[in-house]
Amino acid sequence: MTVGFIAYACGIWAIKYLYWKNSDSPYRYWLVLLPVLPIIYLAVTVHRQLSEKDEMWRRIITESLAFSATATAWTCFSYLFLRGMGAPEFHAEWAFYMMVAYYVIGLFFSWRRYK
Repeated sequence: MTVGFIAYACGIWAIKYLYWKNSDSPYRYWLVLLPVLPIIYLAVTVHRQLSEKDEMWRRIITESLAFSATATAWTCFSYLFLRGMGAPEFHAEWAFYMMVAYYVIGLFFSWRRYK
């Protein structure tokens, strides 16, 4: 996973460096694909690590991920209604922070149920 994170960071750096250097090129948007391969590698690595766990931990982690995905999706969807009421601007990284927080909450409740 360390190799995947390093490759992802290098891809992000390359996007930032090459995008501004080639700002007049129509091909600069293809630079978005640079960090995609490391992300695919990380997803495969996480899937492989999850499949190597015993059945109980697989169930706990899978339930936590399902809770996190559902809660994050509903929170982001609900924000569309709050935006019209004067809620602050929604930044994309907030969804990641919410997803992690919901994962920890889901992990706690799933772990407690199967304890």
